[in-house]
Amino acid sequence: MTLVAFSAVIVGLLFVLLASGVWIAIALMTTGMTGLYLEGGARTLLSLGSISWNSINSFTLSPVPLFIVMGAIILRCGIAERFDAALAIWLRFLPGGLLQSNVVACSVFAAACGSSVATAGTIGTVTIPELRQRGYDTRMIFGSLAAGGTLGILIPPSI
Repeated sequence: MTLVAFSAVIVGLLFVLLASGVWIAIALMTTGMTGLYLEGGARTLLSLGSISWNSINSFTLSPVPLFIVMGAIILRCGIAERFDAALAIWLRFLPGGLLQSNVVACSVFAAACGSSVATAGTIGTVTIPELRQRGYDTRMIFGSLAAGGTLGILIPPSI
């Protein structure tokens, strides 16, 4: 099978699965396994065990759930409400002041942990309920978190 035909089959299969309503993870897994089978036959499917283990056994992403738990603890303690109330007072002269504080908080947290996923998850856990309560648009909230979360990979120590 040529590279063009192989690519067409794989991309076509992915689009068919996604259009039929299959979950994205299942569609990607099915497409990957089909690509492995088409490329090397049934013997290449034997490598799926080691590929799965190597993906799960990554030490790099192990602190991400702990940072998210830390954000949940901060939210439940009431620190988040007081922090956002103080920021609302300090940044009331800026348009979208609390959205700006998302980016600042993400940059500070990213400098501490170095992970974009953990930064967006933790700061999002803390600030999304507060910003929704204050009437901010959901798209603006998630946009500022996405912009601030990417700072985790730019500021050393990045994962």
